[in-house]
Amino acid sequence: MPKVSILIAARDEEENLPTLLKSIERLKKEGIDLEILFGNDASNDKTAEILDGFVSKNNYAQVFHLEEKSIEEKLQGKTRVLEKLLSEAKGDFYFFTDADVELPVNWIFAMLQHFSGNVGVIVGLSTMPNDSVISALQGLEWLSAIHFMHLLSEYKVETTGMGNNMVVSKEAYWSTGGYENIPFSIVEDYALYKAIIDNGYDFKQTFEPDLLAYTKPPERFFEQRKRWMKGAFETGSLLIIPALLQAIFLPIIIFICFWNFTFAFWIILNLVVLHFIQIGFIQAKLKLRGYLRFVPLFVLYLPIAWFLQLVNYFLKGDVIWKGRKY
Repeated sequence: MPKVSILIAARDEEENLPTLLKSIERLKKEGIDLEILFGNDASNDKTAEILDGFVSKNNYAQVFHLEEKSIEEKLQGKTRVLEKLLSEAKGDFYFFTDADVELPVNWIFAMLQHFSGNVGVIVGLSTMPNDSVISALQGLEWLSAIHFMHLLSEYKVETTGMGNNMVVSKEAYWSTGGYENIPFSIVEDYALYKAIIDNGYDFKQTFEPDLLAYTKPPERFFEQRKRWMKGAFETGSLLIIPALLQAIFLPIIIFICFWNFTFAFWIILNLVVLHFIQIGFIQAKLKLRGYLRFVPLFVLYLPIAWFLQLVNYFLKGDVIWKGRKY
């Protein structure tokens, strides 16, 4: 019987937790020795109350209430919480997700089947529902990016970890010495993913419907993206290259419009066709519906959003995430 630990850090998540907890209750657990460890990161809302209530009804769950970081502590933010949970975890496999996620029913078994040979880390996939334009456009962005990362992984090109849908083996995690010995990064999922691979372990970037989780559009879009870009620049992730290319596409296409409008039109038309083909394939592969109708808007959204993200990144100011400065 495999021993599994699901680790969830939560800070001011009272609005998101009900959806996550319902999806946890629906998870297939038969034949699994399961524990779920929550870390309440000094929340100021009803997060503690909600987690205490869930734990009182489910003997496989525990919650650890953390106070604000002390001066003596080396780690900070989500990394500090995860390090605490990992020090308590008893599983042979560590499953990571976030408080704003709805997990797929077969998540545990679908992940475990990918562990073979020297695999130390497996990355799932996430999107956002298409119940609004904003959510659908960001959902398409996630799906197309994750599909791209999956294709790269087939050629053993490292991409990134995803802290809302990722699993690592106990052996692989502790081979790194744990988060205490991994250089701190604001993108703690990528830091762990990279440390495990650097220690000689194999990785998999999955792309299948049983591992598709749903998340919600962030309330502070540019704060989230600034954190991602800061993490990518600091860690030297290869993904910064396509990100920058995407970010400079808008000024390039505007310049081409003034030079040769017809040529610019054909570039955009071809992008629409290519995105229709890719999203059509993704919908069929993941058994999704309703995303294709947003493709024309998506072709406009991508260059505008990424250009604004790049501008926002280079503006002065710290990264603010979950009410903390980094």
